[in-house]
Amino acid sequence: MANYSRFDAEFLVAELDRAGVNTFCAPPTVWRMLIQNRLDKKPRGLREVVSAGEPLNPEVIAKIREWWGLEIRDGYGQT
Repeated sequence: MANYSRFDAEFLVAELDRAGVNTFCAPPTVWRMLIQNRLDKKPRGLREVVSAGEPLNPEVIAKIREWWGLEIRDGYGQT
């Protein structure tokens, strides 16, 4: 678990890699921050990625597909 006062996209990706996470779900804000920080190196264990909370714009989905070779499964509206 990481406690920090401000979101750090680089730290998040490093932790996903360190912990060997294979499935990752995040809200669109996190995905956009990964793109803004140009975090193009995929965490080694990652096999599945999901976005939830609101629709994710196609440009972000395309960029993660290009960088990480993974398709973000976009889910929203579920309660």
